[in-house]
Amino acid sequence: METYRKTISWLKFHTDLTKAVPELWTILGRVAAQEKLLRGIPLTVSEARSIERELCLNAVRSRFAQDGILISNETMQPHFAGDPKAVQDPTQQEVQHLIKAWLAPFPEGSTGAVLTTDRIQEIHRSIVGPSNGSGWRTADLKDVPSEMIGLFMEELCDWLNGTELRTSSDVEATGYAVIRLLLAELYVQWIQPFETGQARTSGSIGREILAAAGVSQVIAHLLAVHIQAAHSTYQRIAEECKSGNADPIPFLLFGLQGLATAMDTLHQRVRLLQVNGQWRAQLFTLFNEANDAPTRRQRQVLLDLGEYGASVPLAKLPSLTPALAALYSGVSEKTLRRDVDALSQTGLLVKDPIGLQVDRSSLLAFKD
Repeated sequence: METYRKTISWLKFHTDLTKAVPELWTILGRVAAQEKLLRGIPLTVSEARSIERELCLNAVRSRFAQDGILISNETMQPHFAGDPKAVQDPTQQEVQHLIKAWLAPFPEGSTGAVLTTDRIQEIHRSIVGPSNGSGWRTADLKDVPSEMIGLFMEELCDWLNGTELRTSSDVEATGYAVIRLLLAELYVQWIQPFETGQARTSGSIGREILAAAGVSQVIAHLLAVHIQAAHSTYQRIAEECKSGNADPIPFLLFGLQGLATAMDTLHQRVRLLQVNGQWRAQLFTLFNEANDAPTRRQRQVLLDLGEYGASVPLAKLPSLTPALAALYSGVSEKTLRRDVDALSQTGLLVKDPIGLQVDRSSLLAFKD
């Protein structure tokens, strides 16, 4: 062991986070706050499950791509629809198995479990199958010989489980869990403990780290997509970090920047879903006193324009959606204009140079 300590001097299971640039702590706090806010956002069950499934499937596809296996949109489509067909192809079976595992909740009592090398090998076997997952890799690589993998992975687990990367503060617990997630990602990339399935194993390890800390799995999914989207940068930074006195902090910053951007995008999407939900509720409240033909048409105009989110020329309004097409079938243009004028007088429908759009400013609090 001491011999390898001299030749593999860059691989240290320690980092001095006090030397991190202030930007890292700022972004880490932002990611932790976004994660906490996301867990408390009210959505309908169907909307929440749809987003969770989509994020998971994108993460699965990204992890397979990082392992050198490209999964087509056609292959993933049945999974997005929630109705995958049974397949015989081994790769397709691996896709189905990983999706099922990542969408399933963690078994009761599994959260808070200590990460061990036995557990990591068990995760790997479950991903690639017993025949491909019998243990650590046997082929030597330039940086980490095969006989050192077990010792290094034990040290990694001890480090991730130890006090250096933890805090007694509940406020900071999420942030430190994200740091452990990113360090596990980097060190598995450095050590390359398995012959195949490295990225999928990293993703599963990250999920367990987050689950043990009570942090949303969304973080692991977004990280997977970020790494794949910026894969050349990911590989370059991972290599640069181990030069000289290995410093993982630039990699932490890379990961956090990607997570913060992805969380911003996700929050914008969730907020739009909430606004659409409030808009529908408001319209059904406003129009609840009548259900005659004009009321049904005008309410549908506001509903569908609100979902469309952009201006629509008057002539195209009746064909914007199947619901509007059905309501305006056989209705004259004069009636259409009368509906539009009535809605314009309420202030909920406004005209611009392109056409018509809804005004949902009444839903916004503290807008002045």
